Amino acid sequence: MISIVPAVLLGLFTTPAATFKFFTTTDFSYELNFWEVFTDISFFNCVWWRILLKFAGIVIFTSIAVGVIDRDMKVGDFNLKKPLEFLNDNLLVVFPIVTIMFGVFVLGQFIISALIVLWQLILPGAFLWMSIATSALVYIVVLLLFAVSLAWAAEAIETGRSLGKALAEALRNVRGKTVSLLLGIMLPIPVLLAISHLTAFYNIEVAWLINIVVYLFVYTYFVSYAFTSYYELCGLEREDLNKINIWKRR
Repeated sequence: MISIVPAVLLGLFTTPAATFKFFTTTDFSYELNFWEVFTDISFFNCVWWRILLKFAGIVIFTSIAVGVIDRDMKVGDFNLKKPLEFLNDNLLVVFPIVTIMFGVFVLGQFIISALIVLWQLILPGAFLWMSIATSALVYIVVLLLFAVSLAWAAEAIETGRSLGKALAEALRNVRGKTVSLLLGIMLPIPVLLAISHLTAFYNIEVAWLINIVVYLFVYTYFVSYAFTSYYELCGLEREDLNKINIWKRR
């Protein structure tokens, strides 16, 4: 239930296949303008009130969601009875980390836009392939930083450490395990890309509804992955896996 609002906001007000649509529909015979490229590939649509609404919704409901998941994994009690308490406990952790994650996405798309314009100027013959290759590379780096941010959030929430100490500990935890962490964070991406590319390439009237359903899955996966990966990295026992099956009681 908690994932519904972020999924609706993301489904209605983001364009997950914006970069794909740019490469498949843009006329590259004309000189590209940086700002036009940036707005075309922007995941956030570059509309300030939509960005603000998405940001606020994600921060609020993620603060609640991580509280529910944290309690379930720590003591084996999954319930939604204390949403305001979870919000109060986790807002000061979730807000700065989500802000940084938003900033990383924007910076990544800023770099991609600059590289696309640069390749058109200096390598017109290999412009398209260079643009696609470097865009993919930048997005991989963004996803890796996204994965580290999830580990950071889980560390801060689970241990109660300050953000600085939690980041240092999270970096120690992921050292030498970045490949597995990256593969884990990329697991739902092919589903998101396949469906979003389909809705971008074909004029599907209910594309927004399809996006919401996909985001519901992806958002839930990412929030859960923050804690499942943390417990795995730290070798901790999850209490949610030790629940007694009442049907096996005698």
